[in-house]
Amino acid sequence: MKIIHCAREVKHFIFTCRKRLSPSARYSRRLRIRGVRLSKTAFVAPGSLLERGVVVGDRSWVNYGAFIERGTTIGNGVAIGPNATICTATHEFGPEDARAGHTTKLPVTIEDGCWFGACVTVLPGVTIGRGCVIAAGALVRQDCEPNGLYAGVPARRVRDCLLYTSDAADE
Repeated sequence: MKIIHCAREVKHFIFTCRKRLSPSARYSRRLRIRGVRLSKTAFVAPGSLLERGVVVGDRSWVNYGAFIERGTTIGNGVAIGPNATICTATHEFGPEDARAGHTTKLPVTIEDGCWFGACVTVLPGVTIGRGCVIAAGALVRQDCEPNGLYAGVPARRVRDCLLYTSDAADE
């Protein structure tokens, strides 16, 4: 291990350590320091905002411009498109002069294998089942059953997402 003797050597050491990491790896390190529970095999694009307490599973990736609030759990193999928003905070109705009353938090759970298109919005308290596909621009305000394609505002189940294997093709 190298012993550092002066401030100039400290700056050089920090600079050379930063050069070794890609921008996305540096960003992932900063997220972990801030309290995001990010799997080692997960990818979060720089420019996304994940709050402290968000959990991101193995092989999941979050694209550019995503905003994910605390209380969100993202499973394994989840793909979240650019500019997606996942909200866990909402407000009770307040009096006439200030309608946004007390803040309440409702957790959001995204189960394994889901895929979100661009600009998807998920509202508080929603659970998205395994293998769901959420179409671009959809507004998810209710729970989604597993293996479905959801689209629209509000999002509705459009069709089933079936697994195509060589066994299914033989039948």
